[in-house]
Amino acid sequence: MKIQVSEIFKQQLDKAGKTERIFQQALKIAVSQEDKYTKVYLLRDIVTAMVKSDRINEAYSIAISIDYDFAKHQALKVIAVEMVRKLELPFSVIINQSDLGDDQVRQYCDEENIYDYDVIWGGDLPGIYGEDYNDPNITQYCWFRVNQSLVDFWFTEDCTHKVFYFAKDNLCHRTNIWNYTFHVDDEAPYMDITYPEHGYYKGFCESIELEFCKQYLKVNTNITLNAYDLPDNECNTSIESIFWRYYYDGDSYP
Repeated sequence: MKIQVSEIFKQQLDKAGKTERIFQQALKIAVSQEDKYTKVYLLRDIVTAMVKSDRINEAYSIAISIDYDFAKHQALKVIAVEMVRKLELPFSVIINQSDLGDDQVRQYCDEENIYDYDVIWGGDLPGIYGEDYNDPNITQYCWFRVNQSLVDFWFTEDCTHKVFYFAKDNLCHRTNIWNYTFHVDDEAPYMDITYPEHGYYKGFCESIELEFCKQYLKVNTNITLNAYDLPDNECNTSIESIFWRYYYDGDSYP
């Protein structure tokens, strides 16, 4: 029943164009529900609709005012998901506990096309899959797990990452444990200019920034553009190219 009510709410919110009136009506109906699960799903749908309508502050106010902690957490999760989407950042959901045990987190991820990963302790795997998994390279670590034949993932931190991975089939056979090392470069390079000792003069400056200074050069005097990649460690990919042009007498060169 609660799923049907939730679906009706979604349809009403879409049809009404998410106006103030329909939000208020929906909110009244949601908070009046005696069944706490129904209340959770309805409030979640209202908060989702508000965030997608760029009514972030109102959605957040509703979320933090919910007096039932589980419902509050569900609403705040939805706000977090929709905000990250608006920023166009990659994200996924890691499931390391089951909330109320009704699989709603996984269902929500499926509905919203969000990757969801389990986190499982390797020490539990021999008891689940057999002695072939009783390997310290497995049992001494936590692992992400996804129940499908492919998975996308990404790194959110800079520099060196070592990835370990293996797969199993439905008869509990497993592959070897493989690993690859990736160096993540998430920083842009920077540049500066080296001016010659002779044939260069810095005149009046309107501010401390050099670009606001009058600068003078002799003809055929070298200016050196220096580019440096970051981070300043083994994870930088090094500079490939420098680009420049100049403007003279109303024309851009080259």
